[in-house]
Amino acid sequence: MSWVLDSRRVLGVSCRIYGTRLAIVPNAPASPSLPSPCRCRQEAMMKSVKVNLSKGFRIVCGNRRSQAASMVIASGDAEGDPRNSHRGADQWLFVFSGSGLAISGARRVKLGPRSLLLIEKGDRHEIRAIGRHPLRTLNFYVPPAYTKSGEPRPRGRRKASDR
Repeated sequence: MSWVLDSRRVLGVSCRIYGTRLAIVPNAPASPSLPSPCRCRQEAMMKSVKVNLSKGFRIVCGNRRSQAASMVIASGDAEGDPRNSHRGADQWLFVFSGSGLAISGARRVKLGPRSLLLIEKGDRHEIRAIGRHPLRTLNFYVPPAYTKSGEPRPRGRRKASDR
């Protein structure tokens, strides 16, 4: 069974993800009225990589608009601190295994396998591994937050139309 996320029409089962209403539509045909999620050339549309979730933080792949990174935090350790933020990018964090705690100000969210967390740009946050095993995550940044070597990118400039 295939699943299509469609935020323009409400069909099937709907859910809430941090205030955004999405509809999950089983076996929905592609809609010609919706914009294509990728405007790449047909032959260059997909990238595929094997993700290594052994240790540390690594940029996995990306393009001009988004980026994926693996992050493994040892039990008892943390990534970031209460001042950590991505000034110009949203971060989606997906937990493969382990347990953790996401802290943003006074808010604390428990993380476990198959948890998906959205950290919006500018939100200060810290991720802690609280279980006996490492916390293994895959993170998506929109737009990219790091250089290929893993250094934070500076916040981009706003367009005149955005001011």
